[in-house]
Amino acid sequence: MKKPIVGFIIALLVLPAHAYSQYVPDIELTETLETIHFTIHYREDHAIIAQEVAEIAESMYDDAVTFMEYTPQERIEIDIYPSSFTYAYTILQADTSGFSLMLGCPFSTESLGMNPLERKRLVAVGLNIVFLLRMLAIDAEVLKKTHLWLEAGIPQYFASKGENETALIAVHLLRENNNLPSSFDEITAETYANFVYPLSFTVIQYMFDEYGKEKFHTFLHTLEEWDQTKTSRENVDRALLEAFGTTREECEQGWLSYIKNLPAFEEKCDAVQITDSWGFNIPSSWHDDNILYTSLFRISEWSKNLDVFVMNADGSSVKKLTDDVATDCDPKFSPDGTQIAFTSLRDGYANIYVMNADGSHIQQITFEKAMDYMGSWSPDGEKIAFTSGRSGNYDIYIMNADGSHIQQVTTYPGEDGWPVFSPDGQKILFVSDRNGSYDLYTMNVDGTDIQQLTTTPEYENFPQYSPDGEKVVFFSWNGEIGEICIMNSDGTDREVLISQPVFFLNEKIVPYLIGYPVWSPDGKEVAVIIGDEIFTAPVEQHDFTWALILIAVAGFVGILLWRVVKK
Repeated sequence: MKKPIVGFIIALLVLPAHAYSQYVPDIELTETLETIHFTIHYREDHAIIAQEVAEIAESMYDDAVTFMEYTPQERIEIDIYPSSFTYAYTILQADTSGFSLMLGCPFSTESLGMNPLERKRLVAVGLNIVFLLRMLAIDAEVLKKTHLWLEAGIPQYFASKGENETALIAVHLLRENNNLPSSFDEITAETYANFVYPLSFTVIQYMFDEYGKEKFHTFLHTLEEWDQTKTSRENVDRALLEAFGTTREECEQGWLSYIKNLPAFEEKCDAVQITDSWGFNIPSSWHDDNILYTSLFRISEWSKNLDVFVMNADGSSVKKLTDDVATDCDPKFSPDGTQIAFTSLRDGYANIYVMNADGSHIQQITFEKAMDYMGSWSPDGEKIAFTSGRSGNYDIYIMNADGSHIQQVTTYPGEDGWPVFSPDGQKILFVSDRNGSYDLYTMNVDGTDIQQLTTTPEYENFPQYSPDGEKVVFFSWNGEIGEICIMNSDGTDREVLISQPVFFLNEKIVPYLIGYPVWSPDGKEVAVIIGDEIFTAPVEQHDFTWALILIAVAGFVGILLWRVVKK
């Protein structure tokens, strides 16, 4: 909170609020999809995503009606925009007509640890905001300025179904710093920045736990009888008194006592931090003693977009390689370390570019009016595998390193992405939702012989082969805890290397970010983002030398004993 710019940028990333309507991009949405209750507007290359959002919205519509005890009389409009870093995975605007979403690609560092499961949360929040604004028939800005805890808390409670680990962590940090608010109206963006949403959630959580669902609905219905001749405070005070039989002050004191007694949160991380700057430092590639990463930090100032940086493996000698007003992300060293391929949104779409390792001689190699995201180089440096939305959904493609001879490798009508060549160049490791959840798969480079490696219900992404091809490191999320896992390349012997809450909050108030593991060239360490910094963690090396020696000695002794007995 001491650096308000940080809070502002994070809010754009993860916090739903129609207050950011001025940031809706100037992009024409040419396609329309209509369902029973919704009209979806989207760009042509987001057809599959639009269908998924429509299905999600319809699936939770009845729950929203039940939760709010309110049935909208008009259709709800949803606008879907492709992401840039600044807007990745957020609600850009919400009013009585509908809401606008910005959805990031699940196969890019651009989206900063977000994942497609967030679509459900964002749709739920947006849907509930529309319900609330239509119910109250009050100007949205008035509600936001005077009772932000209502506008933020009710949608958050509905979206998280009454459970929110971020709120628990936020309250814990505020208690530690003796900085809890003393009233509902103190919960403002100016005072609490990103704490606004978890704090607002706890207000609604308290109402449910203390007074029950029936009285909460009485509170909502009393708000629905909004008296335009009264102030917003007078309307809310009347609803609190009629529903809960308490004055505002009594309700606030009960809430404060409630959050002061919420369980404490303990964070744990055994990895070593190697960066120390405000800037969402995301590791992407490691060659020799150099780590490529993307960051918002421009050495001496902040940027609203990601740039490509390189540093020594101990975090020293930082050098900025790109400096563009657009987002640059997903940088990957070529096998010989002389070139870097990366994703950039320089022309309004995501395309792939190649530059020298020192940042010079940048050349664009894909030119599709879609979203192309860098994947990996082939071991010989002749090919590049990448993810593209050019078919209407995300599939995997392979091209020559100069951008020529593009071939589509997967044709699944869902999401395939994050392709990684095996060290021998014979296989591609990738992520797909083809069996209902995001799991890891392998296939031949021509797309044949697809084999599923993980079969858990967790969301799993960002896999990388170890340098010898024997292991795979990847990210896994069960809804609360994010894990960096390592397993054999055939999917066996899965182990957890790092375990952290995905809703990670440190003193900088940075949510969601954990993931993007990158192997060291010797396979002994993994670099990963936790919070907004890069850490390295040692990978346990199983040395069986002494075991083999003991086996040999035991065998030798056994032979001697057998001979003695035989004599």
